[in-house]
Amino acid sequence: MRNFKFYKEPNGEWFVDLPEWEGSKADLQMVAGADTFLEILSQGEQTVNVILSTTHFNDCEVLEMKYLGRIEGWELGEGAWYELKTYLGLE
Repeated sequence: MRNFKFYKEPNGEWFVDLPEWEGSKADLQMVAGADTFLEILSQGEQTVNVILSTTHFNDCEVLEMKYLGRIEGWELGEGAWYELKTYLGLE
């Protein structure tokens, strides 16, 4: 289980806050739908905390990975497609 903090910059771009990250800031940007998901979760706030875990815990929502692959094109690299069934009203 790990708590991740995401923040939105004034230009509207979302990033994950990973102090231990030694790569470029651009690698931490949320794109290709992750930014849209954070907009929904944040409810208009500039930051959002998300607890991710490989095991269920009290009051959790299940984010189901559908498949891995390229996202829209080579310029965005590899990623994954997920489904949040409770948000979609499927559960």
